[in-house]
Amino acid sequence: MGQKVHPLGFRLVTTQTHKSIWFTEFKTYPELLAEDTAIRTLIEKKSKIGGIAKVEIKRNGNCKKIEITIHSARPGLFVGNEGNELKQLYKNLKKLVKKESNILINIVEIKQPDSKAILIGDYCGIIRKKSCLSKSSKKSNSTCTSSKNFRN
Repeated sequence: MGQKVHPLGFRLVTTQTHKSIWFTEFKTYPELLAEDTAIRTLIEKKSKIGGIAKVEIKRNGNCKKIEITIHSARPGLFVGNEGNELKQLYKNLKKLVKKESNILINIVEIKQPDSKAILIGDYCGIIRKKSCLSKSSKKSNSTCTSSKNFRN
């Protein structure tokens, strides 16, 4: 039986970075890890409409400051009218994390969403909408091949 290597761990040093960047003492590690998971699930609920490709969480040395960077194809959906959606997201995050933590939310727009596989899958919507498989795959293929980053 062969040993399998996880793709993220294999590519971590060369092409990708960690999803969370922080360091803490051993006794507080499980709490912070659970916080990170709760933050990601809360943000990924909006992924269905916001087109989220990646969520990065950074904490400072004493974990008093949390910086959350959301890479999104449509950042306007997170901000909302006059920042209402962003305020609501901030309030929900404040309930999840420790009370003494300061939260900073950065929303980064992805210039070419057709170059990200996760966004193409969301765009296609095959599973959620239960549309015709051949039509959806043709539409996603034509969108990908018309992208500037497509190489044959």
